[in-house]
This record gives sequence, C-alpha cells and structure tokens, in this order.
Amino acid sequence: MFVRCVFVVLTMMCLEAKDFVIHCQRCIITANLSDAEIAQTKKEMGEEAFYVMADDANYENYDVMSYAKANHIPYVVVDEGYNYLVTPKQRVKMDNKWGYWLYAQGKPIKFFLNLFEEDINAYFAIKHPKTPQ
Repeated sequence: MFVRCVFVVLTMMCLEAKDFVIHCQRCIITANLSDAEIAQTKKEMGEEAFYVMADDANYENYDVMSYAKANHIPYVVVDEGYNYLVTPKQRVKMDNKWGYWLYAQGKPIKFFLNLFEEDINAYFAIKHPKTPQ
C-alpha cells in the first residue's frame, strides 16, 4: 500500500499542467475544443462545410452519450486546456480532439474518430448491450 501511495505521489509530481488524469475504471472520453481550434478548423474547411460537420458531430455525440449512459459507462468531457490523457501506465497525446478515447483499466487507451456501438461493445466486452430509451 505504501509503495502504491508513493507511486501515485511521484506520478502526480511529474504531471504537466496540460495532463488530464483519468480517474475512472472505464469511460468514454471526449474533449472540448478551444476557440482557436474551432477557428482553425473553420478556416481549413470553409464555414458551410464546418457547420455541416459540427452538426453531424453534435448528433453523434448525443448518440454516444446516450449509449454510454444506457450501458453504465461514464462519459467524460475534458476541458480544452488539456493536451494529454494520463493513466498510471500511459500518457496519450490528444492530437485530434474531434473524436473519442475509450479507456478501461488494464487496457490501452484507444482513439476513434467516429465511434459506433459495435466499437464500444468490443472494447468494453459488452455481451448484452442495452439500447438507449
């Protein structure tokens, strides 16, 4: 127990201000985008294409959030100031904040640009998924 406490304290001391420490046993993680990231994406895509894509992303986000809730998987939204996801064994750069990261203790963090129910079921080994009401 003492060794675990020392390890946790040392891990916390090594964290940077932009590290988001994952505290859940299993969860689906997504990130808020900063105003600068939104403006850059809008500039790259064009305004109309950006708003179509943002609308699709919001719809998918609602679906993922509803499916997570129905299957008792915490859904975590990381503030825009963070650039890394951190567990005791991993530190993953959040290169693309338009997607989702799945985390289960003992498994590597996995990124999905688009997340489907089948991906969630496979990663979390859900054998009898519940459908959102």
